[in-house]
Amino acid sequence: MVARGGLPQSSVAQIIEAARQTPDRFSIGSPGRGSAPQVLGAAMMKSAGVRFVEIPYKGTQAQYTDLLAGRIDLMFSSESAALPHIATGRIKGIAIAGPRRSSRAPDLPTMAESGMPGLEMEAWLGLFAPAATPPDILQRLRDELRESIPALKERFAASGGEPMQLTRAETDAFVRRELERWMTVIREAGICAD
Repeated sequence: MVARGGLPQSSVAQIIEAARQTPDRFSIGSPGRGSAPQVLGAAMMKSAGVRFVEIPYKGTQAQYTDLLAGRIDLMFSSESAALPHIATGRIKGIAIAGPRRSSRAPDLPTMAESGMPGLEMEAWLGLFAPAATPPDILQRLRDELRESIPALKERFAASGGEPMQLTRAETDAFVRRELERWMTVIREAGICAD
């Protein structure tokens, strides 16, 4: 979570307190309806019992343009996109929406540390195949992907990520949990994609 540089509040607790005193005081941008940042913002508002003015954009670039110009107050962004702007002081880092602090921004607390337990969303990528794919082909794909993990580790680390090595059963369970968790938020917030 990041904020415009001139925002007086510098923590999740301060933002929530101010939002409780004055509903619709803060604007929060997202790169589009149905996007992960919009869903995360909706989850935060529901969890904290506050309301922000939601501003949907058509992509992250326009959203950043308005945040940097001070036309919106808040947004959720990837670490790799946010850190260069935080380093210049043009925007404020508020919190990390992951399960642990970032090694690239160790002073930023997690949302859980900021009083918002359970408000974690990490971007993840997976390799999927059609359900009818023969088991030997699936195993071959898994083996080849596993061999590429050492090379991917360095690339992922450069953007603040790390590879997950899950069995097929663990992957199925992980995807199921993610879908159930976020579909509940999406339904309750009435979110639909553009």
